[in-house]
Amino acid sequence: MSLDDYFEMVKKALALPAELRLVVKPGHPTLNGEVINDTIFVYTDDPEEAKYVIIHECLDLLITRLIQYARSTNDPDKIYEVKEAIVEILARLISPDRLRQYATTNYIISILSKLCRSDLIE
Repeated sequence: MSLDDYFEMVKKALALPAELRLVVKPGHPTLNGEVINDTIFVYTDDPEEAKYVIIHECLDLLITRLIQYARSTNDPDKIYEVKEAIVEILARLISPDRLRQYATTNYIISILSKLCRSDLIE
């Protein structure tokens, strides 16, 4: 499957706008990817890493738009509806097998350590 096909699949799974574009441009010195306006840039030339970057940046876009929406409205019900829609999308994407694979104590501790959140580790 090409990266463009993979990107289209992720866009549909996350209910992202059709106008969202993908640009693969390997060689950025510090970033693997980023979102600029309605374009996701992927800077790695490794196909498997590029797939991860696509998912990461699509989720980043989804959450960023929720935050922007929350800041622009004073309607807690609308904010809740948008948040619940995102949670529903993410919940459907997480398989029980994948959850068991990543939900080990050591894995969670390693992620928290990387985030410098030792205050959350008992």
